[in-house]
Amino acid sequence: IALHERTRDLYHHLLMNTKVGEEALAYLHGRGLSDELISEFKLGFAPSQRDFLVQIAQQDKVTAELMERSGLFIRREDGSFSDRFYQRVMFPLNDFRGKTIGFSGRLLKTKDFPGKDQPKYLNSPETELFNKRQVLFNFDKARNEIRKQGEAILFEGFMDVLAAWQADIKIGIASMGTSLTEQQIAAIERITGQIVIAYDGDDPGQAATDRALMVLAEHSRLNLTTVTVPEKLDPDEYLRKYGVAELQNLLQHGRQTPFTFKMSYRKKGLNLENEADRLNYLEAVMQDLAKVQSPVEQDLYLGQLSNEFHLTRESLKQQLQMIRQTLRTTRRQQQRSIEPIPVQSVKKSLTKEEKAERMLLYRSMNEASIREQLVQTEFQFIHDQYQELLLYLDSYM
Repeated sequence: IALHERTRDLYHHLLMNTKVGEEALAYLHGRGLSDELISEFKLGFAPSQRDFLVQIAQQDKVTAELMERSGLFIRREDGSFSDRFYQRVMFPLNDFRGKTIGFSGRLLKTKDFPGKDQPKYLNSPETELFNKRQVLFNFDKARNEIRKQGEAILFEGFMDVLAAWQADIKIGIASMGTSLTEQQIAAIERITGQIVIAYDGDDPGQAATDRALMVLAEHSRLNLTTVTVPEKLDPDEYLRKYGVAELQNLLQHGRQTPFTFKMSYRKKGLNLENEADRLNYLEAVMQDLAKVQSPVEQDLYLGQLSNEFHLTRESLKQQLQMIRQTLRTTRRQQQRSIEPIPVQSVKKSLTKEEKAERMLLYRSMNEASIREQLVQTEFQFIHDQYQELLLYLDSYM
């Protein structure tokens, strides 16, 4: 952690105070970020020199073993090191306590460095500190405000989180890539019951919103709403085009329920004047409507569909009941297929280790703090079946 935070401070210094960082600073200013915001998030710049950080680490007498474990360097075949990040605007990635544990670097193309064949974004590799499945950008800063306001806003990119912060919206977070993991969902659920998905307004962003709704509906009890950014813009672009007040207004008052989003999203690529497309659309949205729990909401949407497609509410209700019956039957069949086959129990004496493992598992079933500690420290049981039980338990909770 000390090595990561020293690296973060060096990159930040290069960005803010040296000639080497001028183009990177101009790029961030061009994206609408103020010096105050850049300093708040300790954004930085990794220069094109491939051994800049290597030299610093060697001056600081950092061991070769630590350099390799950190993920900040690449070890060559001859045993020497080179910097993993170069010619990139650097976004520090923090754990939930605010400690820097990794980086995401955005390639900065210039006249002298066209950066052909380089990925646009490069993240730290998986290390003892950094697991991208557990990290949420800005979670450490936003956590208290999310608790206070009772909701979080999930963005697609780091720049959207920063744009929202600049607009005084300090409850924005982003995952590492668009797919949320169960660990990230669990972290969000510990501090709020409400999440707003505000991904980009373009087609990939809308597809990502649809995926996020499916994942969250399946793996969480969070109340969900979505915001679709007009003109296929992302929230960062929307802020620069229309200003702070309009972004605040959009995120506060432009919210849709998951089903309203799906009603709109399912129309993409269909011609609703065509009878086959119209029937396919209705089949898809009725499947979505069957998953809406509130009878009042269901009734409201049935009315909307009835008016839009000139169908009787009764015929739509009948269709909905048939779909719900099919879903119930499928669920029952799935439950039957996983019911355990009774086996004759054979008593065996337990070793001291197994007794200890069982007691620890019992504690983690009854004390959330113990379970979280075991999962976060990646504790390993001696016997695989207890490890498996811990994972199932954590996933279930």
